[in-house]
Amino acid sequence: NSAESKSPLTEGVKMVRKNLSAALEAEGVRRIEALGKPFDPALHEAVDKVLGKRSGGEDIVVEEIRKG
Repeated sequence: NSAESKSPLTEGVKMVRKNLSAALEAEGVRRIEALGKPFDPALHEAVDKVLGKRSGGEDIVVEEIRKG
């Protein structure tokens, strides 16, 4: 599908995404790194719980469905 990846529409969407990411970063908005970190209900939204994934009594994020 190399023809689709080089289409003007695809390139335009990539450019908009890059510009939006840069604008958000300039305003201090950063992606939350969650994988492997303790679960924090103020930052994370759980969709499931996996038994045995604890570190020092804390629940650990083992999968990201959608990065935030």
